[in-house]
Amino acid sequence: MGEGLTKQERIFQTLVLEIEKGIWPVDSLLPSGARLAERFDVAPLTVRRVLLELQNQHYIRTVNGVGSFVLSRPQEDEPKILVVTTPTFTQESCLLYIISGIMESCQERKVKVDFLLESFLRGDDRIAFARNLRRKNYLGVIFTRCLFVGDEPEFAALRELNIPVLLPHATPEDRKMTGFATLFTDEAAAWEDALVYLRELGHRRIAQLMRPLHTGRFRSRTWVQHQNLLKKLGLDASPDLFCILNDYNSPDFVPLLTGLLQKPERPTAILGFSDFFALRACDELARLRIGVPDELSVMGFCGYPGGESRACPLSTMDFMYGRIGDQAVRTLLHASEWFGGGKKVPLLKTPYRLVERSTTGLCHGT
Repeated sequence: MGEGLTKQERIFQTLVLEIEKGIWPVDSLLPSGARLAERFDVAPLTVRRVLLELQNQHYIRTVNGVGSFVLSRPQEDEPKILVVTTPTFTQESCLLYIISGIMESCQERKVKVDFLLESFLRGDDRIAFARNLRRKNYLGVIFTRCLFVGDEPEFAALRELNIPVLLPHATPEDRKMTGFATLFTDEAAAWEDALVYLRELGHRRIAQLMRPLHTGRFRSRTWVQHQNLLKKLGLDASPDLFCILNDYNSPDFVPLLTGLLQKPERPTAILGFSDFFALRACDELARLRIGVPDELSVMGFCGYPGGESRACPLSTMDFMYGRIGDQAVRTLLHASEWFGGGKKVPLLKTPYRLVERSTTGLCHGT
């Protein structure tokens, strides 16, 4: 606690924590300024500034000539959590569906939800801003970011709150980097399960539509690991079946798909980076009058709402984002089991499931 803070900020944080833990009960008299200066090995002026800040934030009241007394902290009847998130979502953002699950779960449990844009935790006044947030008595924070590098300014602000923080859809590396409670979906296992499912239908030449390798990995695997996986499963590992697209709306989508279909040995199945990639493939195949799944199976990944309502409902690996939101809330409401006192902060794997619908079938190709 207190990394990157000044001595004054660390003393303030320590005393607040002691007050909130009951070490200094309501109406008790804090040690004198001289005693505090001796305890923390700082100048009396630093202690006076700390006491003034404690008074301004209604932790204590100071009586001239007597000392500083601890005040009672009013508690709100309705428990509440804070969701710190990004200002914009696209339809492909899983956060849209996770937050929906968070709100439904909180409504069911009569927990209030407040939202805060993460940009407020990046400003020069982020520590002071966080201190003001502390007065709202949140049970905890759900922070929707992931893929951290370790120097994000939000860290200091969130730690200043001294309440549980949970990442609802991140990675084990994020848990190690931040020290925050983390929920993660094993994307590598889910991708392998999707390939195994298609293999069991008889498919060996499976085209995989992927986004660029931004983090050095395709669905949590390096290129070499991915090639080894295909070989282990007895699937065609030809590089020309591995197709990189910036987005499912990319102008390169149709030429790439057409090129796949014109190969002497064209694929018998397509596995999309997300449901949106797979749905775009279904649309283009319909335009080309290629039957799905009779001529070509198509499978999605992630399980965004909507795929089940198509004329030809989409098979997919469903990450159950709404359930992730609910699990995030339940984990945060049980934070007393894992927050503080040297307890182990959880790293919890979220479930996924295979959803077999109408776009996949037995292989009829070569």
